[in-house]
Amino acid sequence: MQILRRGFDSRHLHFIINLKKGNIIQIKDNYDKIVLDNGVTLLLERIEGYQSASIGFFVNSGSRDEKYEQSGFSHFCEHMIFKGTTNYNKNQIANMFDRMGGFINAYTTHELIFIYNRTPYLSLIDNLSLIAELYNNSIFDKTEMDLERDVIINEIKSTLENPEDKIQEDFFGNLFDGYSLGRPIIGTEKNISSVTRDELYDFYCNLFTSDNLTISISGNFNKQEAIDLISKIKFRRSKVIKSEKALQSIKTKDFSLIHSEQLHILMGTSNFKLTEEEYFRCGLLNVVVGESMSSKLFQRIREELGLCYYIYSYFNKYRYENMFSIYVSVLPKNADKTIVEISNALKEIKSKGINKKELEQIKNQKTNEILLNYDVLQKRMQRLALINLKYDKYYSHSDIIELIKNTKIDDINSLIERIFNKDLFFTQYLYKKKLNLVDWDF
Repeated sequence: MQILRRGFDSRHLHFIINLKKGNIIQIKDNYDKIVLDNGVTLLLERIEGYQSASIGFFVNSGSRDEKYEQSGFSHFCEHMIFKGTTNYNKNQIANMFDRMGGFINAYTTHELIFIYNRTPYLSLIDNLSLIAELYNNSIFDKTEMDLERDVIINEIKSTLENPEDKIQEDFFGNLFDGYSLGRPIIGTEKNISSVTRDELYDFYCNLFTSDNLTISISGNFNKQEAIDLISKIKFRRSKVIKSEKALQSIKTKDFSLIHSEQLHILMGTSNFKLTEEEYFRCGLLNVVVGESMSSKLFQRIREELGLCYYIYSYFNKYRYENMFSIYVSVLPKNADKTIVEISNALKEIKSKGINKKELEQIKNQKTNEILLNYDVLQKRMQRLALINLKYDKYYSHSDIIELIKNTKIDDINSLIERIFNKDLFFTQYLYKKKLNLVDWDF
């Protein structure tokens, strides 16, 4: 067993000063990262004062690591692990989780399968044992699999009929054309319909291994009890082959046809690189552009001009790639004006950058967001795992706040200059018929 950090480290006790109000914020972390002999990575954060703990099992593989003919298998496995194990049937599993309290759930992304639960601290060991049972000993009963097959096909059809879901899938498919990152997480109806029990079970056995597992726990619990329990479990051992880096295609735009009374527009780029520090600073840039009520796009397009209901930007960091995107849905009669006004807003951001007042505003906003999340156990548990999986290191809340505090105007303006080049952007349009629209100009 290798302990990479144990207990409280004085380097992560900082005093962060809110410049506006002069308050001093003290953040203390009690964090361990432990790699067990059985291959499992444990991330443990004990926090006194809570009556509960949040548990996450992170499978460090997702849809991007599937072969073409396996598209959707990771998501199918995520469903099937709740349908019975060698020791419990699905009804017993449901009753046991309900009896212990909390809320068990799971989801699949391009890069992860995530199983999570929040549990009263008295039930933590029982919860850990039961999730490990699902992880290790699911049986993939054929009858249950056929039932769940139809559930997932319904889910696929629902996605295809939802404009906001559909445009995301088409956007990824065109942006990363020819790469596994561009394929739908949920898979295709053909793959889900045709996969056999043995094929899916073999996929599960190769994916749900200890070498591919990170367990993150935040809250009130006994660390040694958790370590002892997971250490005694014999997991399958296997290294999972990861997908290659996805390159953005040379396409500039595409139009999807779906019955919708609104025109949906999703534009974005992955043609930029970031350092670790810039990854966190991109969150500040996103606040300026379209993440919040006070952002440039929300204020200009919705509040001043009333052109839309939904407009927002978002930033995603993937295993090898970065992506910055902007989404808006508008009435077709306002489409050209909306494109022109978004272009004007981005041109203004590019030409003027941000000023000192704006920088202080977004610093305070992001710092306060971090402090609010500090009290939410599930967010703390997820943050531990996601940063570790991305960078194989630990960033405390104080580290991130300190990085935000030290961000300068030039740091944000440099990101603006590198990201907002219209020639690097791809745009996905979605409406019931193809429209002739003006081009972006920023």
